[in-house]
Amino acid sequence: RAISLAPKKQTFYFFLAQIYLNSGEKQKAIESAKFAHELAPQLDTAWMNYASVLSLADKVEFEKLIMIAVEEGQTLRVEKMFLQQISRKPDIYQNYVSLSALYFKTGQIDKSKDILDEAIVKFPQIKVQLEQLLKQIEEGKNPIGKSF
Repeated sequence: RAISLAPKKQTFYFFLAQIYLNSGEKQKAIESAKFAHELAPQLDTAWMNYASVLSLADKVEFEKLIMIAVEEGQTLRVEKMFLQQISRKPDIYQNYVSLSALYFKTGQIDKSKDILDEAIVKFPQIKVQLEQLLKQIEEGKNPIGKSF
């Protein structure tokens, strides 16, 4: 009903996407979030909400969205999203690794290493793997390969 009263209101579509996600209807969630994003693609919040839905519903499409944003020079948008994910869910090590890879990709090697150092302290159970990623950065290799 709310959408019929305000068909261009992004928040309704993102809310609907969340409902779809919670009920396991991933494709509908993606479609709703994509439509909301396309209403105002220039807005960081719209992009981040769309990226958030994709990260939960379709990892491949999520990675594509990140790669496109990086290729288009929207690295600040991607960085902001990963920092937001880290602050909301600090117990997910992949966000740290992805942020490190973004920093590496954009030539911010010290930041790339710093975020992995932080992850090593935070996730001692995977210290060996994170140290291997840190070594790759020191050797000039992207820690997550060609993902972006």
